[in-house]
Amino acid sequence: ARGGEGEGGGVVRARAAMRNPDAQVVPVEFSQTKLRACLSCSLIKTQRQFIDAGCDNCEPLLNLAGDAERVAECTSSAFTGCYSLMRPKESWVAKWQLTTKKVPGCYAIQIDAKLPEEVEELLSRGRIQRNRANAEC
Repeated sequence: ARGGEGEGGGVVRARAAMRNPDAQVVPVEFSQTKLRACLSCSLIKTQRQFIDAGCDNCEPLLNLAGDAERVAECTSSAFTGCYSLMRPKESWVAKWQLTTKKVPGCYAIQIDAKLPEEVEELLSRGRIQRNRANAEC
């Protein structure tokens, strides 16, 4: 496995980040063609980061870690604008974007794609509140 991690190491990191509100998720590359946004919460990471660790906000329901096909279905590179979130509970931007309960990181302002219908149903059953960035999709 990469970086000396055992299988599932990315999932362990994602769960640890969810428990640690001070953990920050930062894309490791900044080329627009390499970045993708989660279609559920708008978190921006590289495809490799989504495959390695899943979505730090949505992993328990989306199960992206280790599944390149699922990452392709549930993320998109077709997004416009981004903002960095450092202290979600204190940020007026987080309140405006409905991301006060999300992990610190970079988020897309608008995504020009939709989650697959079966994933939408799964999220509605799990009562996950979707970000304002996806409201127009």
